[in-house]
Amino acid sequence: MTRLSHEQLLGYLLGALDSKECIEIERALAECPVAAAEFEKIRSSLDTVGLLDEPTQEEPPLCLASRTCEFVEDQIAAYQAETVVLRAVTADAIQAAEETARPADAADKNADKVLTKVKLSPVSRLEAQGRTLRKLDLAIACSVILTGAALCLPLLFTSQLQAKITGCQNQLRQLGLALQNYSDLQPDGSFPAVLANGPRSVAGVYAPTLLSNKLIENQRTFFCPGNPQLVASLAGKPIPTLEQLDAAPDEQLEMYHRTMGGGYGYSLGYQQDETLQPPRNGRRTSYPLLADAPHDSQPGRVSTNHDRMGQNMLFEDGQVRFIKMSNPAEETALDDPFHNRLGEVAAGIDFNDAVLGRSNDRPMPVVLP
Repeated sequence: MTRLSHEQLLGYLLGALDSKECIEIERALAECPVAAAEFEKIRSSLDTVGLLDEPTQEEPPLCLASRTCEFVEDQIAAYQAETVVLRAVTADAIQAAEETARPADAADKNADKVLTKVKLSPVSRLEAQGRTLRKLDLAIACSVILTGAALCLPLLFTSQLQAKITGCQNQLRQLGLALQNYSDLQPDGSFPAVLANGPRSVAGVYAPTLLSNKLIENQRTFFCPGNPQLVASLAGKPIPTLEQLDAAPDEQLEMYHRTMGGGYGYSLGYQQDETLQPPRNGRRTSYPLLADAPHDSQPGRVSTNHDRMGQNMLFEDGQVRFIKMSNPAEETALDDPFHNRLGEVAAGIDFNDAVLGRSNDRPMPVVLP
């Protein structure tokens, strides 16, 4: 007879033994009535305290699988809707985007779930809180930059224009000082004379006169910085001395007449007793002596220097003023500085009739045959 211990019987009853040990115990219980009786006694005791009851099995909630699938589908639809909504800019566009963001297969059923509030991802939430740049932010930044440029460009243009006006005024002051010095050297206090005939019979003769008397050394002083096109066109065409001017052949003389006055117009003088007189220094405050060169294509023959915004004028008393006007004769009390009182581009008809001519303008009217 095989003797079984209580531990073996308990292990058998509680399922703690392997299959081989279970087979040996079952054979022993079949062969030994004493062991079988002891087995029944132990099983009854365990059954009394409930240790032999079958363990209860927990069942999953009803429709757990289908509800899980629906949840996943809702999340996918929500993220798709979120992407479309974030691309929208206006409130109307957001509403339209919410409509178009509906999943197509859910349009008929579960419609209430389609309109579920969009849940933002962490990145999208940062975008919504303004912690990252979105397209709308970039659009606003670009608008600010463009607005700033629109405000600054006119200021930059004005600054550049003012710098050229100031540079021109400085040159006119240098020329004015040179003219004053020339006048001081003359017994009658006259300024450089524009003769009635000959090589010196154009307004631009003032420049060779100042150069020949060494009152101006740098020829660039005769070119206004407010007209860079004119400066470029006159490059390589030096201003002659009076000796070179008098000796120039006709073709060369014509070129000198066109260019030697630089960017400024000079007084043509005035007529007295049928003779041409140079302007004499009376230190008059309203008598223009030199200015930005007039141009025949402009109303009133105003200058094209300084983008046609006005012209600098040097007056006989040494003042330099920038006059903003399209027609000096109409808009100020000044006598027309570019025509005499007869309306001609010629010398003035009296001592106070100032007329400024460009480089090749002559003091006497041209009589056509």
